[in-house]
Amino acid sequence: MTCTPDRVLDPLPPHALCPQSSCGRTALLLACLAGHVEVACYLIEMGVDPAIRDEEGWDALSAAAA
Repeated sequence: MTCTPDRVLDPLPPHALCPQSSCGRTALLLACLAGHVEVACYLIEMGVDPAIRDEEGWDALSAAAA
């Protein structure tokens, strides 16, 4: 049996997918900063808010454009 992201994340509500680190970064923001497009798209499809900003003012869109 393989463990796909669907099987791991589907039972979680969107707010559980976007806890913020001590500097305010979410998994979505980190995915965008690292260039992980598929992960970022998946998190957005799961309902993670792309407008959440970290302490430096970065959100997912600004990170993806950088």
